[in-house]
Amino acid sequence: MKTDESKVIRNIEALNLSKKSEILAQKLIEKIDMPVVFEINSQKDKNYGARHGLYHNQFWVIVKPQSEDSEYERIILSNLYRGIQERRRVLHPAISETYKNTLLKLTPKDVREKRIKISRELIGRIGALATTIDAELFLSEYGIATSNRTKRIQFENRKFLLNDYLAKQKRLVKLCWFPELEWHNIIDYSRIAWWNKEYHKELARLLGMTYPKTKAKWYVDTLNRMVEMLHIIYNRYKEKTEFDVISWFLKETVDIVGLHGVVDLTPQYAMKSEYAFKNGIKAPVYSFVPEGIENEESFIKAFRHINEGILLLQEYYHYVEEKEMPDAHVNLVLTDFCEACADGNLQKGYFISFTTGLIKNLEEKTRTVDINSLGLEKFVEILGEDEVRSRLYRYMLYYITAHEYAHILNSDCDLTEKSRNSTREQKEILADEQAYKMMKNILYTQYRCEQSDILVEIKRIYTNVISDQKIFGIAAKWSKDSLRNFENFQ
Repeated sequence: MKTDESKVIRNIEALNLSKKSEILAQKLIEKIDMPVVFEINSQKDKNYGARHGLYHNQFWVIVKPQSEDSEYERIILSNLYRGIQERRRVLHPAISETYKNTLLKLTPKDVREKRIKISRELIGRIGALATTIDAELFLSEYGIATSNRTKRIQFENRKFLLNDYLAKQKRLVKLCWFPELEWHNIIDYSRIAWWNKEYHKELARLLGMTYPKTKAKWYVDTLNRMVEMLHIIYNRYKEKTEFDVISWFLKETVDIVGLHGVVDLTPQYAMKSEYAFKNGIKAPVYSFVPEGIENEESFIKAFRHINEGILLLQEYYHYVEEKEMPDAHVNLVLTDFCEACADGNLQKGYFISFTTGLIKNLEEKTRTVDINSLGLEKFVEILGEDEVRSRLYRYMLYYITAHEYAHILNSDCDLTEKSRNSTREQKEILADEQAYKMMKNILYTQYRCEQSDILVEIKRIYTNVISDQKIFGIAAKWSKDSLRNFENFQ
């Protein structure tokens, strides 16, 4: 990147990637079940990819300025791969409640606050290294790897910090790292030591010079074991051994570094449970699209559209109406029963659940409908028949999402007094009205300027907005009519 200006980008064509990387990036995005947002040349303190901290229906890729184009592209691709792993991840590191309570009892206050801060950084380092290794293994098949220059810079940085620590130990005899910093540093050094024997040998030499000698021996032994473990992971991957890289790395790291009782490995986002409908039907429910499920790609696409709908609602009301909108997690219920539901409450969070049966029904309807019977001939000429069908399907999902989100906004999930005093029919009519009004008003916000020629942009956006209003009107009517015909629909 030539400029140091931080910017938010949603279209990968504006990322200035090489053709090879752009194609791979698009393939990765298509496997992520939520919209992807890039913050390029970020002024944040690190590169990372994660769900948005406030709204969990969007995935952000944060990239700091890079001097090498290859590193810029690798970081983007690596973090996009993390987006795929978000729905697959089974384990996630967290400080155990027992250890957390131990930290909270520490005195004096400044020591307590420092160690709590470092413990959070420790958790971040463990999780980041697990997902980084997983992404590196995947990208290695495309000939993409961390540049030698970046490796050297990171090694020299850690070497400088170690030498600085040794110098301080000579001046202050009893100076030692806090336990949390010891664990953090050993895990951090292990990846750099794994890169080549020179780095490994030098880091081990410096760690062996620390005080006390019993601790120095633990540092060196633990570093060696971590590096050996990384070699095992990479060799198993090369041999095409099927295993969960992230979970395996986390468990091995806890064992090697001795973090039992300090770090708990618990599920995050990857929720699997049972959903009970009001009519007595029960079915498996997931907070992600399970791997290997029939029509997996279709359900990922549907999930992404549902999350896009929530994102459009939240962004519009935040920036235009200046209202804070509640977060909502999307769930997939595995049943042929056609249903969509809003659940949860303000304290525990809100959930919008779609059944696989409903998604397949909507997909089939848009695939088989006689497009000429809808009065969309003009827009078929402009956009093409495939694009019109695609928008019909997407806007049906948008509408139903907005309908369920309206139930959340109307406090139907929280069962407030106002909600209890309304009949089911009144709630549904109000949600229909709000869904139509909300989505019709905000559809235009999905378009962003992508070219410098403002006149070309105005024409493009105008054409899309006019087309969307007509297509959405039909999609909304379809959705409302179809859902009313489904027995026991909420």
